[in-house]
Amino acid sequence: VFGYGVVGYIAVRVISSFLSAIVYLYFSRRLLPSFKFIWGFDLSVWKLLRSQVGYGFILRLTGILGSGLDRTLIGSWIGVAAVGIYSIPFLIASSMGNLIPSMVHFIFPMTSALHSTNKTQELIALYLRGSKFIVVLSTVLFFPLILFGDKFLVLWIGIDIAIKAAIPLFLLCVSFYINTIFYLMANVFMVGIGKINVFTMFAVLKSLLMAMGFLFFIKPYGIEGAGLAMLVSCIVDVVFFMVTVKQYLHVNIAMVIFSSYLKPVLLAVIVGGLVYFIRPIADSWIGLIGACCIFVFTYVGAGYFLKMFEEEKKIIIRLWDKVVVRKIN
Repeated sequence: VFGYGVVGYIAVRVISSFLSAIVYLYFSRRLLPSFKFIWGFDLSVWKLLRSQVGYGFILRLTGILGSGLDRTLIGSWIGVAAVGIYSIPFLIASSMGNLIPSMVHFIFPMTSALHSTNKTQELIALYLRGSKFIVVLSTVLFFPLILFGDKFLVLWIGIDIAIKAAIPLFLLCVSFYINTIFYLMANVFMVGIGKINVFTMFAVLKSLLMAMGFLFFIKPYGIEGAGLAMLVSCIVDVVFFMVTVKQYLHVNIAMVIFSSYLKPVLLAVIVGGLVYFIRPIADSWIGLIGACCIFVFTYVGAGYFLKMFEEEKKIIIRLWDKVVVRKIN
């Protein structure tokens, strides 16, 4: 950055963090004028949160170990160059995976409010709608990468590196897709009902299984082994989903799969299988963008025709009426 290389990049990240904190503080005071900010610790709040702090520390620690061990072992066993190649698909897949949680933050306070008021049926309905929304959103983001990720890499970084990074990108995208559709809603739900201890236990199990996969798969299979280890760790995500639905939501697992997962995922596989035959047109940027748009519009259009998005359509219509129609009037 500005000719200072890595040092300049880190400096910009640090400065932007400080600036964002100032902006958050400013808008917090503007939006909450009656709330008084006081320096120091509130002991009553600390008593309520002290148990959560420990779980937060464990989650942060396991997250650091899980996210950095793969590149550490690749650098030690395969070479520094392999770390650079692996970082490209990992950055792409993780960026998509981190984008979706930022779009569903509204589900957490709704879950907490419904649970605290014992509105069980509304909570079940929220879980089903939220799960389907996450599945559809994840499909729209990840499936184009699963179908055309190798084409994207060739156009972006060249065929030599793309050949080495294509399989890891595929494995990572599939693993992040499975993680997002099964783990994300269960995570929001469990934290929302105050079961952060259960969520932490499964997060630790996932990190341990992932670490074991890195140890067993990276040395014999290289960067593809790291992607395979990430995929195997998704077993914990599926188990976490099943435990959440069965023991804490108290709903039949098959009903949740049929209501929120089966149709969107099956439609994605069918549309993806059809769109796969147009891969030859994705050898240029225009062709690649066109192929991705064909998948997205076909998937959304078919889902609309099959009445898969009735609830989402109602929400969009209400938002349109509130935001656009009222503004015009």
